[in-house]
Amino acid sequence: MPSTTDNATGTNKRRRANGSRANRRAAAPTTTAAARKPAAPNDPHQLLGTRLEPIMKVLVSQPTSLQTHIIAKTNAMLDLLATIRQRDESHARFGKPMTNAATGAVLKDDEGKAKEFVPNSCRDKCPIKPSQQTNDDNDMKTLLEAANRDHEEWKSTMATHAKNVSELEISIRNGELRKLFYEFVKDLALSEIIIYEITTEGFPEGTMLSIQELAHVTAHTVMNTFSLENASFIGYRCDIEGVGTETASNKLAKDYAKVMSFDVTGTKSKAKLECDGVIALHAVEKLTSLVPTLTTDLWKSIRDQDRQQKINAAVKLALAPPAKKTATEEVEEALAALDVTNPTKSLLDLIDKRTKAGLEKVKADMKRELRKNYLAGSKIQELTPTANGPRSRKASTAPTSTKRRKKKGTAPPKQPDNAAPRKNGSATPKRKKKQRGQRGSRGESSGEGQRKSAGRS
Repeated sequence: MPSTTDNATGTNKRRRANGSRANRRAAAPTTTAAARKPAAPNDPHQLLGTRLEPIMKVLVSQPTSLQTHIIAKTNAMLDLLATIRQRDESHARFGKPMTNAATGAVLKDDEGKAKEFVPNSCRDKCPIKPSQQTNDDNDMKTLLEAANRDHEEWKSTMATHAKNVSELEISIRNGELRKLFYEFVKDLALSEIIIYEITTEGFPEGTMLSIQELAHVTAHTVMNTFSLENASFIGYRCDIEGVGTETASNKLAKDYAKVMSFDVTGTKSKAKLECDGVIALHAVEKLTSLVPTLTTDLWKSIRDQDRQQKINAAVKLALAPPAKKTATEEVEEALAALDVTNPTKSLLDLIDKRTKAGLEKVKADMKRELRKNYLAGSKIQELTPTANGPRSRKASTAPTSTKRRKKKGTAPPKQPDNAAPRKNGSATPKRKKKQRGQRGSRGESSGEGQRKSAGRS
């Protein structure tokens, strides 16, 4: 049990404090480790409120590993599809004439024809400029007119090149989208064939094609079953009706074989219909409805939502100017009907409100000016703190030791009046008091010295 002395001196308190500090040190790494632990990643299967919500029910019926693969591939295709849609909107400007940004009127050239669209990067003014002293010369004017005409032709040529570049960018991205689409369909076909092999405990005897070849055959067959609407959404349409007309689904299947390097004739020649055909048809039956649901149907639903948002925004913008104009006319009529000699209550309230706001501003300015002069100093003079006022924020030039003494409340040692200054300017330190024993010993030594000197004499 600790003694009273320990409690009085605080030894026991220090011992408890050290123990608690040790406990805190032991607990600190655990807290730091917990803080550094990365947060769990978002679950990719939480599709509520996202653009993949329409396919959520379809994904539930698929294996978990296939669900993750479908989500990743679908998001990649949707991102690319959004980029293509933005490029299409930008490219549509090339088919419209140039208009005035302020009035919206169509700009026309010297011949009265509407000017073709020119991108902002090609709208620079003619760089040929003479000096101011030669602006009025007739020959100089003729030369500048010719330079401006050539510059306008250059802008038209550059606009044509920009249009071709825009078309090529859209075409390249459409090709990338089709490739992603073909790979996605082939992956779905491969998954269905693997599921069929495991559930049936192996392929039928006599199967000649490998799993990859069966997946290609299945995906190629699915492309041939695509409807005209789904195929046209990807970019393929039917030819003009007549003999030898090729459907949109046939074009889609042919492009799949080209992009995926699939030899249709060679693969089908070595396949057996009673074995390989049964496997492929089983997978085709599953993918005929699954592929459009996960791709084109989802794309069209997102496109329809975007169109609806644009329609709402356009209608709101079209109705806004008439409503604004009507409100302006009503205000003008109300102002014209006001009688200055007999103002209405609403007008008086408005005047009172603005008057009060102005008075509040004047009072604030006066308080600010008075605050500058609250120590009876000049307005341009810097304020100095008083004994009871706020402490100055300016840095002190006094040495650190002086600050420390002032903070502790101890005054510096007082120097004697007759103290001679040192060479370096500082005061002489106080001498130590002599002890009594030292004075006596010194006295005795001095007496013995005198007696010795007297004896020698």
